[in-house]
Amino acid sequence: MNKNNHSIQIDIMRDQRVRYPKNTFETFSTTPSMEGCMFKTLMTKGAYRVDYVNKEYAGSQQALGLYVSGNILDNESYSRNAKHDLYQGLVLIRELLNIQHLVAIYLDINDSSNLAKPAYQQLKQDMRAGMFHRVLVLNPNHLFADGESLEDWWRFYREQSLCVILSPVGNTLQPVSLFDQCGANSFLDQEGSCFHLTL
Repeated sequence: MNKNNHSIQIDIMRDQRVRYPKNTFETFSTTPSMEGCMFKTLMTKGAYRVDYVNKEYAGSQQALGLYVSGNILDNESYSRNAKHDLYQGLVLIRELLNIQHLVAIYLDINDSSNLAKPAYQQLKQDMRAGMFHRVLVLNPNHLFADGESLEDWWRFYREQSLCVILSPVGNTLQPVSLFDQCGANSFLDQEGSCFHLTL
C-alpha cells in the first residue's frame, strides 16, 4: 500500500513539472532533468546544476532563487550538507513563502571560497538579468566563505538596484546583513574590501 502511494506522489510531482516548460530567458542554460541527475551531481566534486522552474514568476517581485553549495568530505560518497540544505530550503520556501515563486535552483558541489563556481556565477548573471532579486541561502557562509568571496558579493550587490539574501533565523526567513558577515572588529569600505581592526 505504501509503495503504491509513493508511486502516485512521484507521478503527481512529475506531472506538475511538465506544466512548467523551459523558460525562454536568454540567460537560461539547458541542463539535464532534475530527477535524472540531481543525486549524480551531489556525488561529484566540482559538479553543478542550475534548474529553472515556475517561469511565469520570473522577473516578478515575488520571484525567488535558491542557492546551495557544499563539498564532499573524505568519508562521504556524496555531499550530505548540500543535500540537507537543498531539501530544507525547498521545505522552508513551501512553508514560509510560496513554492510557486521559486524560479531557479542553483547547486554547486565545490569549495565555498571558489569564486569560479559555475552555479554561483549563473546566479549572479540571472539576478543581473532581472529574473529575481531575492535568493534563499541556508548558510550565508556558502556565499561568504572568506574575505575575498564577501568582497566579490559586495561588488555584485552594489551593482543591483535591489538584492536580498534570505536566511533562516528561528522559524522565519530574515534578510542577511553583509556588514554582519564581515565579522567583529571589521568593516566593509565602499569598494567592498573587508578591513580587520586590531584592538
